[in-house]
Order: sequence, then C-alpha cells, then structure tokens
Amino acid sequence: MSQENPTTTKRWLAERTWNEPNQRIDITVDAEYRMAVLFTGKGSMAGAKALIDLIESLRTEFGHHVMISALVDMRRLDGAPLRAQVVLGRWLMMSKKQIAK
Repeated sequence: MSQENPTTTKRWLAERTWNEPNQRIDITVDAEYRMAVLFTGKGSMAGAKALIDLIESLRTEFGHHVMISALVDMRRLDGAPLRAQVVLGRWLMMSKKQIAK
C-alpha cells in the first residue's frame, strides 16, 4: 500500500510511505533532490519491489533527467532475503545514470 502524505510541508518536495505488517518504508525528498530512505521491520521481496516502485514513481514525477542522491537508513531493518538484495542490486545497476554518486 503506497501513499503520498497529504501533509507534505514545504520542507519536503515529496514524501512516500509503504506500510505492511511488520515492515515499513518511509521516503522523503528535499528541494535539492536529496532522498532519505528509512526501513523499519523485516525485509522482504514485497518490500524490495515496493521500494523500487516508490523510487520509480518519484523519478517519473521529477523527470528522469534529475539526478537523485540518497541516504539510506537500515538500522531498523531486520534482515532481508538474498533474493530481495539481488533485485535491488540489479535495479541500482540499471538506474545508475540517474543516481548521483
């Protein structure tokens, strides 16, 4: 279940949340296209796919020409299946032209 936060303030250009039992992903993007991603709970294939969908929707909204940098906080992530890690790694490799280093 993905949703845009209706209370997005001027501080954030966009906010997205995906929430399922025992897992949550929060994404915020500021005006300089710096993205913060916070994982909470147990990692899963559904979570990996949701993360890709959330980021792709933001890239479409901002335009694929926009370079995005990201800070990813996994301190509250309770592991992730190897398959989910491979899916995310493959997506990162395919999207590396739009991701700032």
